[in-house]
Amino acid sequence: MVEREPVGVRQVLPAYPDSARMALVEGKVFARVLVGREGRVEHIDRISGPLVFHQEVAQAARKWEFTPAFQNDQAVKVWVNLPFAFELE
Repeated sequence: MVEREPVGVRQVLPAYPDSARMALVEGKVFARVLVGREGRVEHIDRISGPLVFHQEVAQAARKWEFTPAFQNDQAVKVWVNLPFAFELE
């Protein structure tokens, strides 16, 4: 728990993999990322959801940027879960 949670200021959506689109695969994917003191994603701990989406989610998650989290008036690292939904139109 932190006093002020990070807020996404740059959110990058993953591309829909052609193989998933052709196979009509949809799903929800979550990436657990470590947001550093400067608001950048420093590490991806795990990705859950259909495996076909993992690579695209990892590439997109690394590009996200946040306002830093704060605890005791200092920027701190914090784990954040990023949700992604893959839906065919």
